[in-house]
Amino acid sequence: MTTERHTAIHEAAHAICAHMMGYEVVNVSLEPQNERWAGVAVTKFPDATPIVDELVVLLAGATATGLILGDVDASGGDVRDASDLLIADAAPVTEAKRKLDQAGRLARELVTRHRTAILRLAAELEAKRTIEGAPLSRLLTSLEGETQ
Repeated sequence: MTTERHTAIHEAAHAICAHMMGYEVVNVSLEPQNERWAGVAVTKFPDATPIVDELVVLLAGATATGLILGDVDASGGDVRDASDLLIADAAPVTEAKRKLDQAGRLARELVTRHRTAILRLAAELEAKRTIEGAPLSRLLTSLEGETQ
C-alpha cells in the first residue's frame, strides 16, 4: 500500500529536482484515493527542454523513495511517461538507454544532494495537501540552500 509519507516524498522529489534544474513548478498535491495516496507535481517544461532533463524529473520520485525510504517504487505512471518520451524521441535503442542511464544518475545525484529539501517539502505537503502559486515559489526558493 502506498502511504501518505511515501507519496509526499515521491512528489516532493519531482518538484525539488525540477526546481533545482531551473524549471517552474506550478503545483504539488497529495490526496487520498480509496485505500492509497495519490499525488501530482506539475512542472512547466519549455518546448526545447532536453529529454534527459524531463527524464530526470520523472525518475526523481521513485529514486527518492528508494534512497530515502529504502522502498522500491514501481511508479507506473512515471515509468509509462518516461517510456513515451523515449519512444517519441525515436532514438536508436542504444541512445535511448544512454539517455535513461544518464537521467538515472542525475536523479540520484539530485535526490542525494537535496534530501533535506525533499523531506521538508514532503512534510509541508502532508500538512497542506496542495501547495501552488506564490506560496510554492517562496517555499522552493527557501529550500534552495538545503543540502544533505
